[in-house]
Amino acid sequence: VRESDIRHALVVALDQWASFTGDTRMVEWMRAVARRADPDADDWRNRVSDPANWKDEAAFARLLETAPAAARAVPIL
Repeated sequence: VRESDIRHALVVALDQWASFTGDTRMVEWMRAVARRADPDADDWRNRVSDPANWKDEAAFARLLETAPAAARAVPIL
């Protein structure tokens, strides 16, 4: 993935796919692949892709308030 010409699109797809699957093992695998493919990802993307934050309404609201919209791909937002 890291060497692909479409790396950014693949990382976005992995992040998006991880948010829709109910399989915990797949979520962790996809998040790990995305992190390795994009090691320079900022902390915000790593936090927003963490399923634990999806279950905590207050944590998710804080993430939304701090979303760097200008630097994010639409699917992540």
